[in-house]
Amino acid sequence: MAGIRDPLCEDPPPSRFDPDELDFLAPIPDAARTPPRVEWEPLAEAHLKSGKLHPEFLIVALSTVATNIIHHLPDKNLLGKILLPGNSSVKKEGERSILDKTACIYTCKSCTSVVIVSVQYHVPEEGANMWTKTLFQNIQPERVLIVALTPIHHFRGKLSSDDPSFFLLETDQQKREEKADLIYSKREEAEETKLVAPYYPSGSLVDGLPAALLTHCQLRGLRGRLLVTWPAEDSRMAQMLAATLTNVLRLIPQGSSSAEAHASTSPLS
Repeated sequence: MAGIRDPLCEDPPPSRFDPDELDFLAPIPDAARTPPRVEWEPLAEAHLKSGKLHPEFLIVALSTVATNIIHHLPDKNLLGKILLPGNSSVKKEGERSILDKTACIYTCKSCTSVVIVSVQYHVPEEGANMWTKTLFQNIQPERVLIVALTPIHHFRGKLSSDDPSFFLLETDQQKREEKADLIYSKREEAEETKLVAPYYPSGSLVDGLPAALLTHCQLRGLRGRLLVTWPAEDSRMAQMLAATLTNVLRLIPQGSSSAEAHASTSPLS
């Protein structure tokens, strides 16, 4: 009997899975199952309808460059925050920092039809759908622009660290309505709001929160755009992106923002 194996007492044999494959079998963390929560500021009451915002434009800033630009815009009011589970918001208006782990919801003082969400924390891939659902349950826009960074290993092709790059993905509804605007009486308006950037190359990857947001727009029939940028931190990229937000989306009236000084450098307008 000494040669018979005891499966209850002996150590199990080595796993035939690679460590990376085992990660897919791990249970989803509780934090990913708990939806984020929205905390509205008193100022938001004048903008809420049935507890929701209904802007014409929604801009979701995900990249470091985009969140820095939004943080330094003077022409904005804080309407609320999207907080991850376990995070709390106790800071006052003058105490906000770009390093805060929060997602601030702003509106432009001179253009209340535009709402900006500046996401200053990382949303895990497994929690991206839950975060997206919370966002659109509280904000129901007509058009959406998402600004995100493309990791170099997700891009099919070559990216130069010396040359800032923009790439575009659009929903079907965005393409249809943009084409209709050019055909009918809204040609001038369509040209003003058109993003002239190359499409994201076929075979390149978008995942996580940017993919979840654009997918929601596609499934809900919204006019949605995803603008992916490279590199992560570059002064010229900041200037070009600031000019794009100023000129193309008309977020800031003429003469009201420091971003306007860089408008002439934008290749997207």
